[in-house]
Amino acid sequence: MNEKEKRRLWAAEQIEHHQARIAELRRFLRLLDASDEAVAGANGTARRGRPAKQGKALADVIAEVLVEAGPHGMSVGEVAAAVTKAGYEPRGQTKVGTAVASELYRQAQRRQRGIVRIGDGRYRAVRVYQGQEGG
Repeated sequence: MNEKEKRRLWAAEQIEHHQARIAELRRFLRLLDASDEAVAGANGTARRGRPAKQGKALADVIAEVLVEAGPHGMSVGEVAAAVTKAGYEPRGQTKVGTAVASELYRQAQRRQRGIVRIGDGRYRAVRVYQGQEGG
């Protein structure tokens, strides 16, 4: 095989390689187009931002439950049960008890919504909650 044939062979291999790459990129573009269609809203434009919230936020439900509990407060488990009974439905995969425990801790640390820790795992609302953050 002379030098000219080697160069021709090399060029043919390069063409095959680039054609395969072009086909791969075209498949990728088709996937992008399909995903754009799947994400598009009813009017054909892409949706932006979070969907509208359904119902009350967990923090608000917790505050309302603790206000009703009175001065003796509630344990984390009792708050979780009361929140579920009040109709709160989690939107994620986090269990209600876990979400309630972390939200109670956060609110007590920041003194939000009048929630304070009164003992091992017990919390109460020190003032009537009216939908406004305190602190």
